[in-house]
Amino acid sequence: MYFYSSLIWAQTSAFMEEDGLLVIEIESIAPVPPGWAEEMEFDDFTGSSYFRYAANNQLNNPGVDLLEYPIFIQTPGRYKFQWRNLITEGTSTTDANDSWLRIRADAFYGLQGSNSIVCPRGYDPALNDCPTDLDDDGNVNPEGSGSDGWFKIYRSGPGDWVWSTNTSDNDGHRIYAQFDVPGLYLIQISGRSKDHAIDRMVLFNDDFMGDPLDIQLPESP
Repeated sequence: MYFYSSLIWAQTSAFMEEDGLLVIEIESIAPVPPGWAEEMEFDDFTGSSYFRYAANNQLNNPGVDLLEYPIFIQTPGRYKFQWRNLITEGTSTTDANDSWLRIRADAFYGLQGSNSIVCPRGYDPALNDCPTDLDDDGNVNPEGSGSDGWFKIYRSGPGDWVWSTNTSDNDGHRIYAQFDVPGLYLIQISGRSKDHAIDRMVLFNDDFMGDPLDIQLPESP
């Protein structure tokens, strides 16, 4: 089991999951961490602003310019993760389209359909019970870069703000976290591609009723 406890817990409160849903505005930490710019330039963001990664690319170097969001899960189970994100520079749909993600949960993995699992490269099985037994072909390595339990999370296609949230290059897997017991856990984000912007993120369990991507939903307490 992963249960997060550190100086962060002593210094700040956690976002509280309620009825199988957790909603977090990216800007709900202060001050703005190094490497990230808080902006309001692009329309239709939620909350008061969004964060854009403004530092140099960290294409093979997760953990730089770290954002951390303690969360408290009251309802154990499997949760899907999605973030609302934007390419803020250029016309390419494969540049400025990704950031690093690590969820400190009992299990953190990518799922395609019901029988294709990918585990973060370099993950510690003592901290991440990635369900490798659910994968039909036994290959649980994602396509593309990663290390130390981090996933590269990218969006697909053009457009404005979208909830597109995938890992494994050209073989998109959705992002899941398993929380076995109520308690304190942690979402970590770090910069990867310059000019990738993140607006808000959600975690919702398999039993959640409603639309977790509704931007009118309030932020979790």
